[in-house]
Amino acid sequence: MPLCGSCADIKLDDLLTATVRPFKATWAELTDSIAKCEFCALFLAECKLDSQVHGSNESLYVAGSCNMVQEKYGQYSIQNIINLHLYAGVPNALDTSDHSNSVRVGNVRDMKDRGLRQFGSLPVTCDRDAPSQTADRIHNRLVHPADDPACVRQWLSTCLSDHSACATGFGRQYSDVPTRLLDIGNISAGIPPSFVETNDTIVDYIALSHRWGGVNITRTTSGNLRKHKEAIPTDTLNNTFRDAIAVTAALGFRYICIDSLCIIQDSREDWEREASRMAQVYQNAILTISAACETSGDTGLFQTRETPTMVNLPQYDAFNGSGSLAVYIISNQSFTSPIALGSSRFRHLGPFDTEVSSGPLNTRAWTLQERYLSRRIIHFGCKQLFWECQTSTGEESSIRDPMPLDRFGATEKDHTNGFLKCLSSQPLVEETPGYGGSTHRSAPTYAIWYKLVSDYGGRDLTVDTDKLPAISGITRVFAYYSQDEYLAGLWRRDIPTGLLWHASEWGKPLRRPRAYRAPSWSWASRDGPVLIEAEWRGQVEISDVVAFTQTAGFDMYGEVKSGYLKLSGYLE
Repeated sequence: MPLCGSCADIKLDDLLTATVRPFKATWAELTDSIAKCEFCALFLAECKLDSQVHGSNESLYVAGSCNMVQEKYGQYSIQNIINLHLYAGVPNALDTSDHSNSVRVGNVRDMKDRGLRQFGSLPVTCDRDAPSQTADRIHNRLVHPADDPACVRQWLSTCLSDHSACATGFGRQYSDVPTRLLDIGNISAGIPPSFVETNDTIVDYIALSHRWGGVNITRTTSGNLRKHKEAIPTDTLNNTFRDAIAVTAALGFRYICIDSLCIIQDSREDWEREASRMAQVYQNAILTISAACETSGDTGLFQTRETPTMVNLPQYDAFNGSGSLAVYIISNQSFTSPIALGSSRFRHLGPFDTEVSSGPLNTRAWTLQERYLSRRIIHFGCKQLFWECQTSTGEESSIRDPMPLDRFGATEKDHTNGFLKCLSSQPLVEETPGYGGSTHRSAPTYAIWYKLVSDYGGRDLTVDTDKLPAISGITRVFAYYSQDEYLAGLWRRDIPTGLLWHASEWGKPLRRPRAYRAPSWSWASRDGPVLIEAEWRGQVEISDVVAFTQTAGFDMYGEVKSGYLKLSGYLE
């Protein structure tokens, strides 16, 4: 179906000025046009109208909303277009031909004061591979029906070549690779996967972050160890494992680390040794694959994607000088959840905080350190792919370059992967009076730890005694940078602050697990979300501390079987 004259006249340059433009003289004109113009039909379908509106003589207007980038001295510049809006009303003192007197979109009160009401908002997008500067003026990108390995390759290539902060992990004196890796073989050629002993040979490998619950997953045990060295039949692997192997192959790598296959699960000694090396396993992986929306191993990485209803609004490609650029207007009603008006994201696709930070995988305790420690992660969400590294974050549905992360948690509280960059660049000592005339490191280094604890406390564990082992890798990294002594979830130089933990007012009540796993003075002795109130630290003056813990195994950051703490001091 062709476009009517009003729709064909909608120009990208007009939308980028974020000003109101005339569209239809009346609602009746729009209604009469829907049989002849698919864009008018799409726009009208988005508007929730009552009978009075249809009979009114209001004029209709369109305008774009844009990303605004702050420049110096409080000035803003327009970066790119996000949404197309439909307004109706009789505007007061509005001269649409004079840009100096036009209405800027984004101030709802100002629009109402001028007699305009918003009735619809549709995302403006183009194909991810649209090769022109014109396309770069559009924020959103089409998400294709299938996951796009080219998108992942582009993100990974950019990070490997341009991000110095993502180049290396900590403590290179430690072994650089896991004891065992899965050689993915060549399934199409009939060569099944098998696991290999690395003997500390440095190779590039991918790691998998997944959840264990829900199904019986394939594991390596003492009984099948020899068979798994020869071959692991693909029909014994769950969907997530098979998909992860396929992604590894598509990205051009040979090895992947899957914990249930690369650790001997019925060997306590092997499990403790490999669990204590998780910091190196995830930090030194070239990339971590995150099964972000996985509820069980049968879920897999590749989810069914909805195909949107959309209309092509072709634009002249001024930068290429000829031809046209396909610009698509997407229907919100194509999807199960609406797009927020004026939103900078496709809400139907699920933003980062919904798909990743609040997703099923992020409810599990072990996956916290897998995300914090990984230098690069590709999250397979339910609706789209997300990129996260020490330097930037990106999503498949937005403009191709990921957005930078300035500091740990600075861009958005749900992005945790600035952790390593921030920890390694922090001034480690901020001297304030401590007990015995010493100093303690209250902030900002320990603030990072307390944020981690608040994220970790409410996560689920299958085995209660894994509370401390599940973060032993990240604890080892923190100890490396802080040079402090670890005491069952607390740090000796900041014990007064570490003791100020309490139940989060937004979470479930704390409960004591059946089995002992930490002394009662540690937050790790309870299940449930906790907060540590560092601001109360100034009201505590400690003159002496006696503290020690006894570990249950050889990992000094893992499971503990006892602890002792004695404090002397004054309370204000």
